[in-house]
Amino acid sequence: MLARLSLLASVIGLLVRGSLAIYCYPGSVVVKEQCHEAISQIVYQDDDTLGTASKHFGYVSGNCWINLLNPDSATPTKKQIHDGYNDILNFCKPRAGTGNLLNDTTIHLNIGNRGTGPYAPYESDFPALKETCGLNKNAPVIKKEDCVKAYDSIPLSGKGTFLTDGKIATEAIEKTYGTCTIIFYSSDGSILIATSEDIRPVFRKLIDACDKESGVVSIKKGAQGQNGRVFLKMRNSIPCGLDEPGTQVCH
Repeated sequence: MLARLSLLASVIGLLVRGSLAIYCYPGSVVVKEQCHEAISQIVYQDDDTLGTASKHFGYVSGNCWINLLNPDSATPTKKQIHDGYNDILNFCKPRAGTGNLLNDTTIHLNIGNRGTGPYAPYESDFPALKETCGLNKNAPVIKKEDCVKAYDSIPLSGKGTFLTDGKIATEAIEKTYGTCTIIFYSSDGSILIATSEDIRPVFRKLIDACDKESGVVSIKKGAQGQNGRVFLKMRNSIPCGLDEPGTQVCH
């Protein structure tokens, strides 16, 4: 899923409007109405500006996936964002495409196709609290008790939120014990605000459901950003790779 954030466009079109450059993807066809539905799911603040906590996020509808990157915490309006996506849709029609938002090169808009297969559990409309098991390939078995010990080794704040080993709030936690590596992270790059009380029962169900296999589950709340959710993952502790000896293919 993270690879989609660094997708490089095959350029078949270029439109310059001020500093706006639009690149179209030749192999991706989208339905404009489905993209509009995906765009309409973006959550804004009360004044119709984008919040600053979410650094990246995506939504899907039908076969259309939209993504927004906001690494510098800009605050564009809802209208500016909608106009930017419409510029891409109108110029690339019927194809997907990508471009910066109007005159702000720090905000990047992307339109593509829905993720399928092993990427499906990471899409915005995949049911929360539904475990998906066995996505990783060439993966040795996991001992469930190792996952529990990895969980118990995560430092917590006085409020029960997750911290790094340096006692700092963070957007992602990774811990390994024995055969098990666990990863908790926000989908939008914002700080994790979920508490252990929120997460432990969900993670326990994931362990029980997936047993000795890799697994992933999401919860709707627990990320500081308005457009974020939290993913909980478990996998064997051997490294991820692409069929190299001693690695597993991770999703």
